[in-house]
Amino acid sequence: MTIFKRKTPASALLDGSGTGNAYTDASAVWLERYGSYLQQAYNWRLVAILEAIGIIVAILGLAYVAAQTKFIPYVVAVDKIGEPVGVQVADHVDGVDPRVVRAELANWISDARGVVTDRIVEKQNLDRVYAMVQNGSEARGYLDAWYTKGHSPFDLANTETVTTSIDSMLPISPTTWQIQWTETIRDPQGQVTATQQWAGSVGVAIHPPTDEATVLVNPLGVYLTTLDWTKKI
Repeated sequence: MTIFKRKTPASALLDGSGTGNAYTDASAVWLERYGSYLQQAYNWRLVAILEAIGIIVAILGLAYVAAQTKFIPYVVAVDKIGEPVGVQVADHVDGVDPRVVRAELANWISDARGVVTDRIVEKQNLDRVYAMVQNGSEARGYLDAWYTKGHSPFDLANTETVTTSIDSMLPISPTTWQIQWTETIRDPQGQVTATQQWAGSVGVAIHPPTDEATVLVNPLGVYLTTLDWTKKI
């Protein structure tokens, strides 16, 4: 029984049964000996490239997730006069009720225009005032100028106290409110020394808070962008 065995390029070249072309036969021998190594090297390089691509994609994915805000929105429930009475997580944010804006502006006027003798309370009032004034806005510049030109509540508290009561508050455009109020001025003994009528206009913008610190000082995101007030004659 004769067993036929397929000759390899190398054995064919040795016994003279090659193609007769020295270049072709030499290439066949070289590929037989080293081709498998080249293929393995190619496969490893391919695997390494795919792994590198996978790592880059994973890093980019982690960076994207890390960059996403972790802020959890809340709904602030208010009573009929606009005072916050409860807070809960919100699935989505709706527009702020105009009645809430009205209450926030009324409280803001009371804090901004009022004067109390307790410096700690006055500091807290001013903190609330500035928490509702948009940074870099016209309202911020107006308020800074007012307090630095002889109207510092800390200085006024040495000779008087001031309380306010809102007379009227009307929206004259979707973003502007006109407010009128009465200021009652008392001396250190509590006696009324003057009653003044004031009027002003404020521009309002709504920016829902994006961090927990802002939620604590301005949970509704009501900000003053423009401001002007004057005493009525």
